[in-house]
Amino acid sequence: MFKFDISKIFLSIILFCFLFSFKVSNAQNLNTKGIEISSDNFSMKIEDSFMIFNKNVVIAYTAFNAKCDKATVTLDKKTKKVQKVIMEGNVKIQRSNASFSGDKVTLEIQGGKLSIDGDVKAKMEFQE
Repeated sequence: MFKFDISKIFLSIILFCFLFSFKVSNAQNLNTKGIEISSDNFSMKIEDSFMIFNKNVVIAYTAFNAKCDKATVTLDKKTKKVQKVIMEGNVKIQRSNASFSGDKVTLEIQGGKLSIDGDVKAKMEFQE
């Protein structure tokens, strides 16, 4: 016989729907109007304020579009706004005139800092 705590299940479903609708606004940073993430698999650890997207991850951010195997999103525990996105495995980032790839990319939303590690490649186009 299974015993369920309905209040925890209900809270988890509401939090999941709120966070997974996932157009995250961040008024404190003008470079951040929103981020959208889709994937084949999703899990969330509510207590630790992070989400994990696995398999065929696609990220649409105001500054770029990215694809990777796995993305871990860390939320601020108080505001529930996105603090950091860590992309791993076959990471490819596309901007209007440049593309980057690497094994691991870390995006810190508040500071607007992007770092790429492992087998880094960059391609930039210049107009004449």
